[in-house]
Amino acid sequence: MSNRPITIAVALAMFIGMWAYVFRVANPNIKKQAAISGDHAGELGDLYPRWYGTRQWLLLGENPYGQRVSEDLQRAYYGNVQSGGSRDEQRFAYPIFVSLFLLPTVTLEFSQVRIIASLVMAAALAISIPLWLTFIGWQLARWKVVMLVLLVLSCSPAVQALEMQQISTLVCALIAAGAFLLRRRSYVSSGIFFALATIKPQMVFLLYLWLLLWTLSKWRERKNLLLSFLAGVAVLVLIGQWMVPGWIGQFISAMLAYRHYAGDSAQSIIEMSFGRALGDALIFVILLALAIACYRRRKEPADSSRFSHTVELVLTISTVVLPPAAPYNHLLLLPGVLVLLSGWSNLWRSGKLVSGISALGAAAIVWPWTAAISLLLISVFSPVENWALPFYSSLVVPMSVAALLVLPLKNSPISNHSD
Repeated sequence: MSNRPITIAVALAMFIGMWAYVFRVANPNIKKQAAISGDHAGELGDLYPRWYGTRQWLLLGENPYGQRVSEDLQRAYYGNVQSGGSRDEQRFAYPIFVSLFLLPTVTLEFSQVRIIASLVMAAALAISIPLWLTFIGWQLARWKVVMLVLLVLSCSPAVQALEMQQISTLVCALIAAGAFLLRRRSYVSSGIFFALATIKPQMVFLLYLWLLLWTLSKWRERKNLLLSFLAGVAVLVLIGQWMVPGWIGQFISAMLAYRHYAGDSAQSIIEMSFGRALGDALIFVILLALAIACYRRRKEPADSSRFSHTVELVLTISTVVLPPAAPYNHLLLLPGVLVLLSGWSNLWRSGKLVSGISALGAAAIVWPWTAAISLLLISVFSPVENWALPFYSSLVVPMSVAALLVLPLKNSPISNHSD
């Protein structure tokens, strides 16, 4: 008897259970806390500053990076103007060309924009899954792809990203499209998608360093990737310059200020786990090891398993060493998780250390669904106090995935995806 109906039913139950928890348990508690603290960050999410700044620029000619817009945002979030770096100042801390994605929404109410953005972002994440599957060379039946879509759209990073309307969702989808086209050696199209992903440059920084090294290693064959990427970025920068003259300096100032006023939330996972001094040393060692691995694989073809593994590794390391450690950025782990899942049975035959890390990582991934559904059931009978319990395992997953991608595996997923 086929296990297809049972598997799909379980995935659907996990999807429904997680989102029912969000609407019945998490969101009411977030609103309750906002009423007490006056902090409406959980209600307004991450998209509001970008949308408001775009609206002020288009309709009133205001500089999105300017003090007036920043103060308006702080009043919307906190009821007063923030100073002294005690809270996230909610500035327009993105490249100005992110506004190009938001221009069609400036005449709408933000409540409408939230709904549209959530649907668009969910669709982007769903589309990215078959793109990543093709990139890593894992062929699955359609029903299994549907199951993966349900699980990804209800996993902890996706839930937080969609609830906050985090632009990370679009960046991850653009990276997936670029990687998919790169595997097919459509260098020009790939470069354009990678250029669009610079709407959140800190997420793609390490990946683009690796792709630069890879391109220069076989310049004649791969030059169109870099040329199309540079052309795309140049167009975006020039459009931004037309929109807000001198925007680059203002954007850099906003980014530097973020590290000051965001406090612990602007730290990387390594810094949060080991402290600033030891963390910086560990980050240096990790990046040095990553650079050596990238250099050794710089001539691998785009459709090879070793190239795709390097991309997965770079994206995973990015979530570990680059700030912020926010769970929604963990969507970059998706290709790494997929390739490990494709060789799941082999992980248990690779020694006690690998199997132990695999068990820990699997438990951390499954925990949010388990906790969310449990709290949902408890909420039927009594109020839930520790409502954020499903998100407690978020820092374990990136560390586990990074370790499994680095450790030598017996019959590893890397070798299973033959070229």
